[in-house]
Amino acid sequence: GGGRWWGDKAPSHAMTQGAAARRRPAVSLGALVAVAAVLSCHWAPGAAGQNAAWRAPTPGCDATNSQASCCQRTWRAVRMGAQVSVQLRAEDPTPEANRPSFATTISLIPEESRPMNQSEGVCCGFANFTNLVGSNTGDPAILNTVWQTPRLDQVTEDTVPTDYCAAYSATYNGGNGACTKYVCYKLCIPPRFFFLTSFLPSPSWAEQGPSCGVGAGPGGTDAACLIRAPTPPGATTPTIVTYLQVSETPVSDPAAPFPLGVRVGETYTFTINIVCPDSTGHIEIIAVEDPGVPLGLEAAPTSYECAGAAVSACRTVTFTPRKGLAGTMHEARFIARNTPQAPSGICQPVESETLVVRLPVAAPEVAFTLPPTPTRFKELAIGAVYEEDFVCGGVNYDGQVRFLNMSFNGVTRPASEGMGGAVLTEVARTPSTLGSSHTVRFRHEATPQDSGGDRTWCFTCGDAGGIVGVAERDMRCLTLRTRLCEYAVVSGDTLNTLSRRHHVDTNWLRVWNANPSIPTPDHSLGEDRLVTFADSDGEKLQRFSAVRIGSVYAVKGGDTLGSLAGRFQTTVKRLLSVNPAVAASPGGL
Repeated sequence: GGGRWWGDKAPSHAMTQGAAARRRPAVSLGALVAVAAVLSCHWAPGAAGQNAAWRAPTPGCDATNSQASCCQRTWRAVRMGAQVSVQLRAEDPTPEANRPSFATTISLIPEESRPMNQSEGVCCGFANFTNLVGSNTGDPAILNTVWQTPRLDQVTEDTVPTDYCAAYSATYNGGNGACTKYVCYKLCIPPRFFFLTSFLPSPSWAEQGPSCGVGAGPGGTDAACLIRAPTPPGATTPTIVTYLQVSETPVSDPAAPFPLGVRVGETYTFTINIVCPDSTGHIEIIAVEDPGVPLGLEAAPTSYECAGAAVSACRTVTFTPRKGLAGTMHEARFIARNTPQAPSGICQPVESETLVVRLPVAAPEVAFTLPPTPTRFKELAIGAVYEEDFVCGGVNYDGQVRFLNMSFNGVTRPASEGMGGAVLTEVARTPSTLGSSHTVRFRHEATPQDSGGDRTWCFTCGDAGGIVGVAERDMRCLTLRTRLCEYAVVSGDTLNTLSRRHHVDTNWLRVWNANPSIPTPDHSLGEDRLVTFADSDGEKLQRFSAVRIGSVYAVKGGDTLGSLAGRFQTTVKRLLSVNPAVAASPGGL
């Protein structure tokens, strides 16, 4: 029946206590002594009788407690950090009517309780476990064992044994032992993320993550700090977060714009390194498909063995942000997996915590540092040369000055139609800590065709890569007005040389009359003709030598070109040549 472990018969000469009592009156004192001697010999340690038997819930025992099931070596998968409990039960299977009440004892066999791969030492509290497991005696005997395995982060060894077996004996009356019971444990060890190395192209910026301290991260210690984030509600696997960002103050709000980070168009390379103390397993790094990888992120096809590491794997990832991603945060998620090899089938593939690599893309910060005001207004004499520097500063990106358009007397022309005789020359590109500034020099020489008119040039300050749209760029506009009937002079000029060079009025007397400060017609014009003009803000900015070659007349109602030509003793053609703004005007006067 169910009380037997396997089919041994009870001894045929066994005597029950009831039978002995019934026969007592017919037995002599000598016979009683002989019977007592027989009984004493039968129940001596190791004497004939059924062996002790393992019983469920001893690992491996089936519903019938068969010898084959109970004596087999059993394996149990144990994850690192878990507490495993095992109960063993054994008893004397001899029918109670045929045996005295000897208790059964379950004991640990210390010399046979050890790691199976002993060469890698003893780890993970197994030595303490075997020391604490003693013995238990009873009818039946029940021994409860508890093994608290350490967390993975508490393991300091490079490799540790993964296979452990504890051996137990079950005996009664000091002998009659059951088979040795082996309860074996397979530690299912997940890999863990060890560090990240990263590389940013020049300029290389110190990186920092939350709670890492100054200088931490790839720029300081060549390893981005890994922060254990709170486990989200409903999640079963903790998350490790690393902030690969270039910022002195970590940015924790994923929705916030990020002024610092990886620049659009640049390739950021980082290598994920995992370690696993299980030397028997196959470890790999896997990119999590949900929610997917950011645009521009590429990982090496497979993991590879890290140089100089015992049990580790590495995977290299590159991230090249595209246009439209500036100022945004992106996440790439990875897990590490260990697939134990032997004994096969005990441990399923074990996965690590999730590594979340947060990748901020730097937002461009570009603005003009010179000129300081959005608009500038200057007045020039014909022949005067005006120069001014425009400086576009860039943070995170390289600043770039671009010519936008030009207007002449209210008519705007795009940059493709030229700058109306002006020239823009690159002066310098000055590197900064987080980008570079771009300096260009504007140069324009006023011509007679500009006389009386306003020319306006507009420039934008953006980034060299064109990430910032035209509408979002900083702008500066410069307006130059060419004064009527006024010519710039150089040292040594006289009224005669000036008239001949610019083909102006050959009547030097009229020119002299228009410039009463000139003492004689042959007087050398120079510093004494220095004229200062003010810009629209009243600031004295422009100084040049100039002379008037005629008076300026304010047109009145009824005036015509013909009437004015007669009044000033000239021709209509000549009036138009010195008044190009009038000639260009469809309405004439």
